[in-house]
Amino acid sequence: MGNFVPVAGSAATMESGQTPILIWWDYLLASEVGPGVPGLKIVIPSDVSYAAYYDQAISKSAPHPAAARLWEEYLYSTVGQNLWLQGKARPIELSTLVSSGTVDQAAYKALPPAPAGGLTFPSQTQQAAAEAVVAQQWSSVIG
Repeated sequence: MGNFVPVAGSAATMESGQTPILIWWDYLLASEVGPGVPGLKIVIPSDVSYAAYYDQAISKSAPHPAAARLWEEYLYSTVGQNLWLQGKARPIELSTLVSSGTVDQAAYKALPPAPAGGLTFPSQTQQAAAEAVVAQQWSSVIG
């Protein structure tokens, strides 16, 4: 229909009108693009919400594994989780922060509204199949 623009969307392409619509993770859109685009509206579809977790690990052969464990403990502390929230991300412990009254209210209220109900996470099989398609078609897409 002439609406697809094969460029990497950014604050600049949104401001210029080159990419009037971006399909992107809500926290990236809010934190990286949102502040520079007047009238930007972030909408999370009500019929399906697709989610993914970031994985983190500590190598048992790291020079200072105790320091890495302390960093992980900080990330999942109330302070660390509120920092994720201030970055416009929905921290994994958000429901706990809300129920315990330790949530940063200003940051929480600044999040775009999310529909009620469950999230959809890809299964390992679905994720592997998607990775295979990307690997197979990558050169034709970027070339």
